[in-house]
Amino acid sequence: VRNNDVTDQFTVNQVPGTLTIGKRPISFTIAADDASKVYDGTPLTVDYSQLIVSGLASTDQLIAGAITTNDFVVGDYPITDGNMFRMMAEKYSTKSGFSIKHSSGELARALASYSPTFTITLRITHRPLTLAADDATKVYDGTPLTNNSFSITSTMGDGDAVSATVNGSQTCAGESANVIDAASVQVMHDNGDGTHRDVTSSYTPITLTEGILKVTSITTGFSCPTTVTLTLMEGTHEMTVTGADLDGTAMLTPANTHTHVGNNLASLNPMTEDTYTVTWTLYDDCDSAMTTCDQMVIVQYAPCEGVTDYHGHTYDAVRIGHQCWLAEDLRWATGDYHTYNEDPANLDKFGYLYSWYTAVNVTEGNVNATPETSIADDGTTYVQGICPAGWAVPSQSDVEALGLNVGTVSTLKDPSTLYWMPGFEGVNPGTGFDARGGGRYNAALGRYEDLRTGYHFWESDAQAGTTSVLSACIAYYCDTVLFAQPNQKNDRKSVRCVRKVVTP
Repeated sequence: VRNNDVTDQFTVNQVPGTLTIGKRPISFTIAADDASKVYDGTPLTVDYSQLIVSGLASTDQLIAGAITTNDFVVGDYPITDGNMFRMMAEKYSTKSGFSIKHSSGELARALASYSPTFTITLRITHRPLTLAADDATKVYDGTPLTNNSFSITSTMGDGDAVSATVNGSQTCAGESANVIDAASVQVMHDNGDGTHRDVTSSYTPITLTEGILKVTSITTGFSCPTTVTLTLMEGTHEMTVTGADLDGTAMLTPANTHTHVGNNLASLNPMTEDTYTVTWTLYDDCDSAMTTCDQMVIVQYAPCEGVTDYHGHTYDAVRIGHQCWLAEDLRWATGDYHTYNEDPANLDKFGYLYSWYTAVNVTEGNVNATPETSIADDGTTYVQGICPAGWAVPSQSDVEALGLNVGTVSTLKDPSTLYWMPGFEGVNPGTGFDARGGGRYNAALGRYEDLRTGYHFWESDAQAGTTSVLSACIAYYCDTVLFAQPNQKNDRKSVRCVRKVVTP
């Protein structure tokens, strides 16, 4: 077979062509460990060295660049079509210019020779936050203990600061929780330009720990007082002792305290001179017991002061139990007064004998008369009658108290046979009451009787409209008790006064 050249048989027209090198598709992925971080207040940046590149020409290599999230708060930041944006906000990320180097040394900048596909989602995850309310303690002082501070026991993101409200209060001895209000917790990020951003939502979980507010009892600055002495004044029948003034001073120096008294001396009526134990407890204002004291209290009576120059005569006084009595009978010449048997010599020995009307200072013979009364120191009423100011014609209860305080009337008698028949005199020493057998006048029989065998003195009790009235008797026929007997108001008897008011 023979081939012939026939080129010259054709007319050749040349049309120029174009050679095109297209962008090489490549894809970027990233290992899961590099694609996320815990929120720290800064954007997440992925360096070129962390990227996994597929489809790169064998002559090229990735040598520079990075991908950075457009925000720094918690969220997912996916990248598609060469652009990276936060899905919810649709804000594009800042992407560094990646550099790819050819084996010849030429740089293909900005991926000009490639069509990249990103299959990357960058993720910033929540940071846990732990806050602990601070503790506080103090000794009880009656005011609330609070502590509004707290401590951060976990790390926080750069530029972040947390605020919170702490609620708690303890006043009484004891302890209670100091609690952070969960709704008040707020984390603010400093943007560096004078503005701030709320990034609280980037912290989860937020763990709150309670603190302790503790108030302790008063253990210093207070001690139980030593034995104290209470001096009861004349006319005082009972005494209430309270912890606040056991020694007459402001003993309870701790503020906001009070006392409860375990046993009250007011229950001892009439009170006698003795040593008592009063148990009392110091409480705070919340009624929490802080300390208990057994207080020794010595009760004594003030000396009884007599009466100076009462109508020309000075009378001594004597204390018997809780009572003060004049140590002798009145000898004031007033009203219906007489000496025994009308003998002036009996005045110095026995004083005057008076009718009941004169003794209580009402009109003679007026059986309907009611004596005027006054108020004593102990709140009871009394009849002054012809007694000095502050003194009284004794009531029946006064006489009964006298009998209780002495036990036997022999201690009330003067021990001398100048004033009593032998065998009827009193004991020595006695109480100082020194009753003398001055006798009486019996109006019904119209005669004086019982001289040196009986002592009779008026009581103030009487009912209007009656002629009979009580008097006290110390005589041979009533020698074991202080005997009260009915008498006519116009009989004549002694007047022995008892103290009722300390300062008339």
